[in-house]
Formats: sequence, C-alpha cells, structure tokens
Amino acid sequence: MEGRRVNHSAPKRNPLYVMFLCLVAAVFVLLIVLTWGLFYGVICALVEINIVRKHRRSPKTRQPVSGREKAAGKPFSLEQLAALAEENDIVELRLLHGSRTVTAGSSSDYTPQKGFFDKRYYVGSKEMETIDDFRRALEPYAPGGTVTVLTIDGVKPQ
Repeated sequence: MEGRRVNHSAPKRNPLYVMFLCLVAAVFVLLIVLTWGLFYGVICALVEINIVRKHRRSPKTRQPVSGREKAAGKPFSLEQLAALAEENDIVELRLLHGSRTVTAGSSSDYTPQKGFFDKRYYVGSKEMETIDDFRRALEPYAPGGTVTVLTIDGVKPQ
C-alpha cells in the first residue's frame, strides 16, 4: 500500500502485523531466558502476554461514558453522519451506544504527490469502501434513525 494511513490506523488490525509482534516478543523472551535465566524469562513472558492482551482490546469501544459527557452529546441523523463522512477525507466520530462508545468516520491515505486517496469508511473495527456500506453499518447504533455524537475529531459537536 502506497502512502500512509492518516487516520484510523489499519496496520494494527492486520493479522500479519500481530503475528510479527508476537514473533518479536517470543525472540525477546528467548534472549532473556538465555542471558538471565528462566525466572526472568517467565516474568518477561507474562509482561508480554499482558501487553498483547491490552493491544487487542480497543479502548475506544470499551470506555464507559459519564453522565456529563452524555449530556454534552448531540443527536445526528444517519444521513447527517453519512454526509459528514463523505464530505471529509478524514473525520473521526465518537458515537454513544448504550453506556459505551463506538468510533466511526472516514480515513484516507496521503502522499504529497497524490494528496488524499484510497478513502475508506469505518465503524468500530470494520472498514467499508462505499458510503452506502457505511450507512448500513451505522444502522445498529441508531435506533429511530438518530445517534448521539459525543465528539467530532475530538471536539464536542455544536
């Protein structure tokens, strides 16, 4: 893939990338065992397992939302959200879903020669290529056709 992902870092979710990280961790643990002994190797392995477990959990979808933050959110229709994502090459929306949040928006690759290209839409960890797929992915989060938006690019909506 040419360029770099400007928003919504997709490489973290790539299974080959995760396997590479696990391989690096295993080599690191093996070096610790060979140089410092089994005790330190086991401790290092436990730390590495904990890091991988934290890496797999997405903090953006698991954070409880405070009452103050809920009150500051604004209701948006699915059409408004789709228009916002379609008009902007990069936008990140934090949506209220029950007592948790889900992240949605659009992202693009960028190079100085081409500018923005390869636009994608995402809801949670799912990526879509078309705006229609984005609308359909938002529907479960919008009972009655509206969803509460907590932030747009990290800023409370006006």
